[in-house]
Amino acid sequence: MFIDTELFEVPARTLPARWSEQSEKYATGEVLHSLLLHGAHICGVVFMQEKPLHGDRRVRVYLVNLCEQNGEGHRLALVENPYVTRLLQEYGAQIIRMNWRKVGPAGR
Repeated sequence: MFIDTELFEVPARTLPARWSEQSEKYATGEVLHSLLLHGAHICGVVFMQEKPLHGDRRVRVYLVNLCEQNGEGHRLALVENPYVTRLLQEYGAQIIRMNWRKVGPAGR
C-alpha cells in the first residue's frame, strides 16, 4: 500500500501564530506551539478545570502561563484536545486539576 507522507507533514511556520486575549477567549494549540518554538517557556504549573456547556456536557480547559526571554508574559486558556494535551506533555507541564466536579449519587 502506498502512503503519501506529504499529506501528513505540517509546514514549518516562519512567523509565530497570532492571538489576542482581548479578541479571543481561547487560544489554539497552534498558538501555544508557536510561542514555545519561539523561546517562551511554561511558568509554574498548568491548571485544568472543567467548564459547563449545554445540559450535562462539560469541556476541559487548560490555563497556561508562558514567560518569554524578554520578560513578556502570556496567559493562555486552551480547550483540551489531543494536540494540546500532547504539547503540554512534551514540554513537561505539571498539570493540576481545579474545581473538579465530583461524581454524585447514581453516577451523576
